[in-house]
Amino acid sequence: MVERTLVPILEGERYLHLAEDSRARELIAEIDDWLSVLYGQYMDLERGGQVGIRRAPARWS
Repeated sequence: MVERTLVPILEGERYLHLAEDSRARELIAEIDDWLSVLYGQYMDLERGGQVGIRRAPARWS
């Protein structure tokens, strides 16, 4: 479901990564990190694996 909602918005609005507001840039980077984690979990399941506890993206540690 995420790939049909948030991902196209972020891909279409790439300028958000260049926003003047540093907090906006940080938020977009955090969303990108979490999307990467979610994609990794999805691919694990597609390969027959199980979803386990994943670490939060580095910037959240």
